[in-house]
Amino acid sequence: MTIGVTGIFGSGKSTVLNYFQKEGAITVSADAIVHDLLRQKRIKEAVKSLFGKRVFNHGRIDRKVLGKIVFEDKRKRMQLEKIFHPLVLKRIEVERKKSGKDKIFVVEVPLLFESAISQAFEQVFDYIVCVSARMGVIKKRLEKKGISENEILKRWANQWALSEKEKRSDFIIDNDSSRAETKKQVCHLIKILKGEVENGRNKRNDG
Repeated sequence: MTIGVTGIFGSGKSTVLNYFQKEGAITVSADAIVHDLLRQKRIKEAVKSLFGKRVFNHGRIDRKVLGKIVFEDKRKRMQLEKIFHPLVLKRIEVERKKSGKDKIFVVEVPLLFESAISQAFEQVFDYIVCVSARMGVIKKRLEKKGISENEILKRWANQWALSEKEKRSDFIIDNDSSRAETKKQVCHLIKILKGEVENGRNKRNDG
C-alpha cells in the first residue's frame, strides 16, 4: 500500500513522515529526492539553461536563490517543475518496488495536487493524507524558526489552500496540538491501513 502525505508549507508533513517511519513504514521525501537531483550534472545543466549562473555558488545550485526566484515567478516555477517532477515520480516508483509488498510505503509530496503532473502523482497513491493545522498556529511555528512573514505568505500563495487539500485527501492528521497527539493520530491511522493491507484492499481496487 502506497500513501501520499501532503499539506501546506509548515503544516508538519515531515514530522508526520517521521512518525510513520518510527512505526515501521518505508518512507520517502520528494524534497529529499529533489536535493539529490540537484547534485546531478545533467540537472545542473538544465537549471543553468533556465536561470543562468546566478543560481550557482561555487559550482553548486544555491537552493535559497533558486527558491526565491521560483516563488516570485510562476512561469519559472512551472518550468522547473517540468524538469523535476517526472524524475521525482520515477524515483518514487523505483523506491516503491524496492520496499516490499508487506510494507506500508509513505511518500511526502508537498505539491502533490499543484504539480503539473498531479494526476500522475495521485494515481501512485492508494490513499492521500493531509497534514493540517490552524493557519495562525503554523505561522507562529515558522516564525519561531526564523522564517519571515513575507516568505511564509509567498510560499502559501504558490500552494493550494489547506481546505482544498483536505477535501481532496482521504485522511486528515490534525497537527494543531502537541507532538504526542499527532503521533497518536498517526499510530491510529497505521492500524487502519494495516487492516486494509491484511484484507487485500486499497482505494483503487475497491473503486
